[in-house]
Amino acid sequence: MTHGRDLAVVLAGAGEGTRMGGRGPKLLLPLDGKTLLERVASVFLAHPSVGELVAVVPEALLDRAGQVLRALHAPPEIRLDVTSGGATRRESVGRGLRALTRGLPWVAVHDVARALVTEQLVTRVLETARVEQAAIPAVPLRDTVSEVDAGRIVRTLDRTRLVAVQTPQIFADAILRRAHASAEAAGRDATDDASLLEASGTRVVVVPGDPMNLKLTEPADLAMFELFLRHGTS
Repeated sequence: MTHGRDLAVVLAGAGEGTRMGGRGPKLLLPLDGKTLLERVASVFLAHPSVGELVAVVPEALLDRAGQVLRALHAPPEIRLDVTSGGATRRESVGRGLRALTRGLPWVAVHDVARALVTEQLVTRVLETARVEQAAIPAVPLRDTVSEVDAGRIVRTLDRTRLVAVQTPQIFADAILRRAHASAEAAGRDATDDASLLEASGTRVVVVPGDPMNLKLTEPADLAMFELFLRHGTS
């Protein structure tokens, strides 16, 4: 079935990159010849379902981020925009939602720091979201996970019931907006949008993620990501 360009994208890139050793915001960091924003936006702009993309960035980088997006020469049917982020992740994504204007039925929220995202992963999550209304990618945990208090193990958790959650997370537009409105009214933040839906009582379905869809967090991650790219692992 052909759905046309029914997916809007909010790229969350408003973080200041405080753990990047003074290298500045992550979205403009170079990765194998491209900025993270350029690399991630290109993946979504190449997807046949994307009809709109908004990047949420630090206010000081609005002009520069806009230049990066325009230089990608997106298909004319895709609307591009940039907007400034807020004080929290929830507020930043909320601003991205408000910047969407085409009323598309599905919204993908993706962290720019996950620079190795693939078109195949976007498709996998979107196909499930179209059926289930809310879908996120996740991968099984490989390590033992323990709860610790004051440097001592309190208990060891059953990792067979635990996953590491990734983005892009894709939701029906109305459901995502309701979850954000509820969180805003309650003054509640979250580390991802699935948590907001969970708090509002919405069922979120998990699909297989990509082990290479890692989040760039520290300076050493750049070298690791470049190694993955050069060896064709993403």
